[in-house]
Amino acid sequence: MCMIDVYDFSYRFLLKEADGTVDKAYIDAFLEPPEQVVTSRQKAFELLLYILQDFNRYPGVIRYRDRQAEIAAVLEGNSLVKTAALTPEELLERFRKAFGFSADRMWRRYAAGVIDGAAFLMQFRDDEDFAETFRLFDSNEMTRESLALLLEKQITNLGFASACSWLKELGYAQYLKPDVHLKEICRVLFEPAGTDDVRCFEILVKAAGAAGVTPFTLDRLWWVICSGDFLDGKHRLPAPRKRKQLFLERLEAKEYLQKTPWT
Repeated sequence: MCMIDVYDFSYRFLLKEADGTVDKAYIDAFLEPPEQVVTSRQKAFELLLYILQDFNRYPGVIRYRDRQAEIAAVLEGNSLVKTAALTPEELLERFRKAFGFSADRMWRRYAAGVIDGAAFLMQFRDDEDFAETFRLFDSNEMTRESLALLLEKQITNLGFASACSWLKELGYAQYLKPDVHLKEICRVLFEPAGTDDVRCFEILVKAAGAAGVTPFTLDRLWWVICSGDFLDGKHRLPAPRKRKQLFLERLEAKEYLQKTPWT
């Protein structure tokens, strides 16, 4: 299998599906990795607050995008020091008072993850120490994967896939998130029997390299094809399930072997 052909096929598929919603320049900018990584622990924490609820049914319960200002107020300006000093029960009660929920299983895990995340970031002497440590982990394949595994162990509610997502969104372009969409694509292209998050990550990082793009770019291309979400709160492609199914069917039929666009 030539991954250059697979990537080209995927890119042309997106261009066709996005016609009338966004143009090629917008798509190219969306797929481009960030020029710089986040080096501020404060900004990293604020991003983590979103990542900790960005899977399964959590977004509909926590609703971080809608409640970002209110959650920041609960955390006293997203203070690392003050958040790390709380117990999960204390933070849960603060959230309960602010948002008035009764079912608290997801909120309880989210609260624990928020505290763990603040405590983890507080372990670094300063922003420079944080940035240098993450840079060293990102310096080769073995340590890169180890960092995501370490984060999974250190921070409640942050699985391996979500840890990869956090690192990717921090600007580390050699990460991709092995979410449900990418795992289905991995199954169709490489592992018919299916695979776990770590194995999917390993396979698709190598696939991105074979395609001549960063894992960040491959992740974003397949993400927007499958979800329709350009992550800007403005642009979404219609009928994501239908489009994802069509894309998987075309991959399974090996249409990427055809050099000419379909009609």
